[in-house]
Amino acid sequence: TTFPVKLPEMCIRLHGCRPGTLVMDPFMGIGSTALAAIALDVDYIGFEIDPTYQAIAEARIAEARGQD
Repeated sequence: TTFPVKLPEMCIRLHGCRPGTLVMDPFMGIGSTALAAIALDVDYIGFEIDPTYQAIAEARIAEARGQD
């Protein structure tokens, strides 16, 4: 399921954004949680076994970081 970046962003904020916060997403999909973590300046780690979703997530993350 895809969902807007604001959803994981709200969850991360709810649980606290402190220095050293690490967000883990065991089902990364297209990377919405990673994008939320980037927007909130917290670290993240994610796992995805589908190569199509992985490629989409990597492209979205690179774009968010300005690494087109």
